[in-house]
Parts: sequence; C-alpha cells; structure tokens
Amino acid sequence: MFKSIYFIIRVLGFTISVEPRFWKLKSLTKAGKLAEKDQLLRQSSKQFADVVLTSAGVKVVVEGVENLPPKGTPVVFTPNHSSYFDIPIMLYAVDDIVGFVSKPENAKIPFIGKWIKESYSVYIDRTSAAHAKAALQAGAEILKQGHCQVIFPEGTRSRSGALQTFKAGSYKLAKLSDSAVIPVAIVGAANIVQKNGIISPQTVRVKFFEPLNKSLNTVEMAKRSQATIEQYINKFI
Repeated sequence: MFKSIYFIIRVLGFTISVEPRFWKLKSLTKAGKLAEKDQLLRQSSKQFADVVLTSAGVKVVVEGVENLPPKGTPVVFTPNHSSYFDIPIMLYAVDDIVGFVSKPENAKIPFIGKWIKESYSVYIDRTSAAHAKAALQAGAEILKQGHCQVIFPEGTRSRSGALQTFKAGSYKLAKLSDSAVIPVAIVGAANIVQKNGIISPQTVRVKFFEPLNKSLNTVEMAKRSQATIEQYINKFI
C-alpha cells in the first residue's frame, strides 16, 4: 500500500512540475523551432518514464538493441500490451522520441493526455472507419518525418496478460509510410499492478527483434510478429 501511495504522489508531483514545459513545448511548435521542441520532448519523456518506473520499483532489462536502426529512421514498433506501464516502458527502452497510436479516451487523462498529443502521437477511434483511416494517414506523415511510432497490434490491453490475436490493420501504418516494423516483446509488465490495485515491484524484459521483411503483407506481418513474441514470452512462463 505504501508503495502505491508513494507512486501516486511522486508521479502526480512530477506531472504538475513539468506543466511550464508543456506550454514551452507548445510555443516552440507554434514558432516552428522543431529541433528545440524535440530536445525538450526527448528530455521530458525520458524523465517521465524514469519517475514512473523507479517510483513503482520497476527494473527494465532491454535486449536486442542491435536490431534498432540509427536515430531518425522511421520505425513502427509493435509490442504486446498487458499493462498501462507499457507506455513508460517503451519510452525508457527506445533511445529516441516515441509517439503512440492511442485511443481517444487517453486524451482525457489529466496532465498526461495533452502531452501525448504533442509527442508525435495520434488518436484512433476504431469505431469510425473514416476516422481510423485519417489517423493512420496522420501517423504515416509523422513517420515520413523520421519519427517512431508505437502501435499495440492486439488493439487493446490484455487484462490476463495472455497474448491476444494481432490485428493486420495495425500494420497498415508501416505500409503507408514504407517504415520498418520491429516486433517487441514485453514480459513481466502485467504483474506490476495487482488485481487489488496494489503496485508490485517487478523486473520487466523488453526484447527488440529484427525488422520484418517489408515484402510481407499486413496479415503476414501480424502473424509473424505474434509468433515471434509468443515464442519469447513462453520462455518465461
């Protein structure tokens, strides 16, 4: 219980303290000073990830960094999704600015929602085909500018931690932008928040795999990603 209270206080305190940074970020965007914006965004996102993870007692072990391309290369990361902590975990693991393909409800999260919008992320309303198509196009344009995107191909968080079916539509983002697709396995995140809401310190493993062959279609990409990630996760069961 103490760990959970400490976590809430520290994270809330950090998000409030960086409020002036957000407005500076907005002003830099409006002024077209994108290099300065990116530097501030990179610094802030890394600090956010560090505060969230250390406050929860989460240690992240990263493997497969040799499979990551140079900074500035457009990449679509497709990790499994079993915890709200997957976002700070990816922010920590990727040594670059990372945007997320997120559901519209996340825009309403106090303090954090507006940061998501400013961090080269896009919101997809899966209930509207037209909106989803427009959001994917927006995400593709972000990738073409040399940024990275994270999309969770299961479509929603797995509450049990068990891997769900990867959706082929998640890989359209890579096809639209001709970006590399790197499957990512996250193991152990599902255990951070217990069923009673108590935070439990964990060691989480993140594994970056080799980029998928761009000649694969979206169905093949989804199947290949799921099989690769599932094989890795099964080692720890």
